[in-house]
Amino acid sequence: MEKLKVLKRGAESVIYEGYFLGYRAVFKERRPKPYRDPSLDKKINMERTMSEAHFIYNALKIGVNSPAIFYIDKENSTLVLEYIDGSTVREIDSDEVTRKMGEYIALLHTHGIAHGDVNPNNFIVNREGELFLIDFGLAKRTDDIEDFGTDIEVFYRSLETMKPDSRDKMISAFMQGYSNIAGKERAELVLDAARRIRSRGRYVSREERKKYVFDYEDD
Repeated sequence: MEKLKVLKRGAESVIYEGYFLGYRAVFKERRPKPYRDPSLDKKINMERTMSEAHFIYNALKIGVNSPAIFYIDKENSTLVLEYIDGSTVREIDSDEVTRKMGEYIALLHTHGIAHGDVNPNNFIVNREGELFLIDFGLAKRTDDIEDFGTDIEVFYRSLETMKPDSRDKMISAFMQGYSNIAGKERAELVLDAARRIRSRGRYVSREERKKYVFDYEDD
């Protein structure tokens, strides 16, 4: 294993680029928290590492492109993953890609998985044009419609800051894709949950609440 450079430093982990058995790889290493008891901290990080690997495996099994898992280093709370060479959706403007994003999230939801951090930076289009969903660190098993609505609301909020000019167009295409997999009735239930979550927001104006309505049709 060879770590070459830091790609990202987050509150929970550090992401490195490097090589594993000659393959270009990403290393996701959960770092110790100094304010936690060391033995408890190690246990938590190991469990979260194994949980993330479990969700990646399940995503792949149900047809959601995600990075392959090369190696799980439980002792050091590190996942070694396939490096996806491409661009994040933050850098891309394509209705087809956005619809595919919605299909991926619907696939997760219909199999009882909430991703937890649906945003353009967590979708990558590789050099061959294939879409990948990454970062399952906040994913969880659930049947709660509000957890699925939260995924949609998180995506909507991320567009407000990352792609404000494309927000309405992207959420519409996203929900078209979502509806293609989950069905229009289920999609409407999840959207209603997202609207309820947004309406609880302390700083959401009445006009903005009214604006949170999407028109989409099944393909």
